[in-house]
Amino acid sequence: MPVFSVSDFSYIATSDAKLKQGRERGLKNRAPYAHYRDYYLSLRQAIKSLFKQQRSFEHLRDVAKKSHKDKQDNYSRIAENFITWAQGKNIYHYEDPPKASYRYSETEVQCNPELYYKVEGDNVLLKLHFNSTKKMNQQRANIICFLISESCGVSLAECRVLDLSTRKLYSFKGSLDTQLEFIEAEIRRIESEWDDL
Repeated sequence: MPVFSVSDFSYIATSDAKLKQGRERGLKNRAPYAHYRDYYLSLRQAIKSLFKQQRSFEHLRDVAKKSHKDKQDNYSRIAENFITWAQGKNIYHYEDPPKASYRYSETEVQCNPELYYKVEGDNVLLKLHFNSTKKMNQQRANIICFLISESCGVSLAECRVLDLSTRKLYSFKGSLDTQLEFIEAEIRRIESEWDDL
């Protein structure tokens, strides 16, 4: 049974047709998640704790400065982008974000938004996008928001994707029926090729 993170699934689903199989093969053969291999782990944890533990933005900057020298520039850029996005907004930690899986046919898509905030009075369930080489776009954000809403039982209006390389906040824009058809068709396509990868 194929198992994907919501980020990986959205990346494959929006990839050029010529690249899909290679990316699927790479994910099928990738070792299971291990926290010690997670490039963004310490920065992700620092962002998640920022409002929950009422820390200052300096804490986030310190995490970036104290990271491994190979990560410092990237971490600092992402930290500053998050700070720029958050500054001046009325943000409160709402509750720990729900985590769930979207299942269709034989496939599981794991949905793990990082933040559940009250921003300017509105509940916002945020999926953070860190990787600038795997570009975020509206189509990917639609998939992510839709799957998180469906699996976590949260209103689609609350679901967002924050691209930390551009500071752009995405919300769902499109047709629910069309999105569902697209996702189900993509899962069927993946499953039809999976055993041969």
